[in-house]
Amino acid sequence: MNNLNVIKCLSLLLIVTKLVRIKLLLKRKQKRIRRWWVKPHIRENIRNELGAHKKVFLYFRTNDHEEFFKFTRMSVQQFDYLHDLLKPKIQKRSRREPLPTEIRIAATLSFLAHGDSVATTSWFFRIGKSTMYKFIPEVCHAIWEVLHPIYLQCPQNENEWIRIADDFNNIWNFPNCIGAIDGKHCRIKAPSNSGSFFHNYKGYFSLVLLAIVDASYRFIWVDIGDYGSKNDAGIWSQTKMSYALENNTISIPKERPLPNTNCSFPFFIIGDGGFPLKTYLMRPFAKNNLQNIERRVFNYRLSRARRVSENAFGILVTRWRILQTPIALKLSTAETIVQAITCLHNYIINTKSCNNQYIQENIIDHENSAGELIAGNWRTSMPENGFINRLGRIGANVGAATAVRQRDTLARYFVSEEGSISWQWQHI
Repeated sequence: MNNLNVIKCLSLLLIVTKLVRIKLLLKRKQKRIRRWWVKPHIRENIRNELGAHKKVFLYFRTNDHEEFFKFTRMSVQQFDYLHDLLKPKIQKRSRREPLPTEIRIAATLSFLAHGDSVATTSWFFRIGKSTMYKFIPEVCHAIWEVLHPIYLQCPQNENEWIRIADDFNNIWNFPNCIGAIDGKHCRIKAPSNSGSFFHNYKGYFSLVLLAIVDASYRFIWVDIGDYGSKNDAGIWSQTKMSYALENNTISIPKERPLPNTNCSFPFFIIGDGGFPLKTYLMRPFAKNNLQNIERRVFNYRLSRARRVSENAFGILVTRWRILQTPIALKLSTAETIVQAITCLHNYIINTKSCNNQYIQENIIDHENSAGELIAGNWRTSMPENGFINRLGRIGANVGAATAVRQRDTLARYFVSEEGSISWQWQHI
């Protein structure tokens, strides 16, 4: 009899437990009663009267173009042209009046340029925070889709590569160079359920940005999104560009003579000591292997030309301050933001209407009349352990015999009468 009572009590307890669970489940499913359909401070009439688009953007557009550039990082003409390009991609169609495309683009550019949080940007523009989270990746994706084929297209024929090589020779005194490559670890918020994939050896979460830059600080190729924890030696070797260069499946000219000589020499890209020495990739001599003047001159000349890649990243971080702190958004959104910013960087440089504002002399490394290097402001304005940090060694340091001979030939050329420059001796 006692056992029967115990069984009845347990059954009753089980039933009560199930009823409690069902009640909690139903309570969770009940529709939350909203105080407002649209919060008062983001209603359309308030936005049109007090939002940043009306009070700041339109005022600067009409009355102060210098401040407009600081606000959007581009001129009025560049913004209008960008808006015309993006509008077909981001135009919404619905029963309710959609948020104007101009406001969405202006808010996205402000978010990227000044590094504010999504919340503060939404308050500033009087836009719902959830709406901001939705349209920022949409606008950035549209920027990548529209601008990438026009302004960040890898050269498609030999003449385009030759123009880049001519610029490197004319501006930086480095012949047959078709680009400077650099790689950075880019800080991101730890992606959910990603384990240690994005946790790098520096102790933070990151994705990898690899880029090749031309002589005018423009990106001609980018690879974005590799794991920060990935073995450094495999990052460059597994890119499509590395494969194309290794297997001669890209439209780079075979070779041409070095200036003032009959010595035919291949075209190549240049990188720092972290990259492997290849016939198509020149790196400096190791610091413990500078016994003769030829190698010291070579390292100086290569370092001088390679500054374009360092300065391109410096300009990127200085102008688009969202990159100065870890991007606290989804991984896919962080990748899209980096893609969009590299395209915007090229777009603003190529359209040229305000180059003197976007690439000011004091921002980048430059030389005085005596050829002495003056460090750009970007080197001091970037926070320590900021968004972009050097990638580190990404390949073996032992070059093939042909690549070693090729580098030695170029080193001898730089100290010859045909290839030397008068002021190089005082800088080695």
